[in-house]
Amino acid sequence: MATRSTVGIEKKGKFFAIYVHSDGHPSFMLKNLPNKTQNVLNLIFSGDGSIIDNGKVVKNTKSYDDKPSVYHSKYSWLSDMKKMGCEYYYFWFKACNQWEYGCM
Repeated sequence: MATRSTVGIEKKGKFFAIYVHSDGHPSFMLKNLPNKTQNVLNLIFSGDGSIIDNGKVVKNTKSYDDKPSVYHSKYSWLSDMKKMGCEYYYFWFKACNQWEYGCM
């Protein structure tokens, strides 16, 4: 069974986020997510995918969006992704260069 998750970042007052279908548990994700803001932006702007592996989105089907979803608030992002079945979220804090994460 898939452990769905979402990965997001705030940029110029908007929240950009992607959906990740599998392996969203922190024990896997935290060692595969990038730890520099530009790399996080590259990851998110590559769009939704099956998993995150070594800082890159892996797309096992053509059905994933090639661009991130855009939200006006962190709440609207997390609310929308929870409706999609996401179990975990990962939010990049640019100011302190670290991930916030938690259960949905």
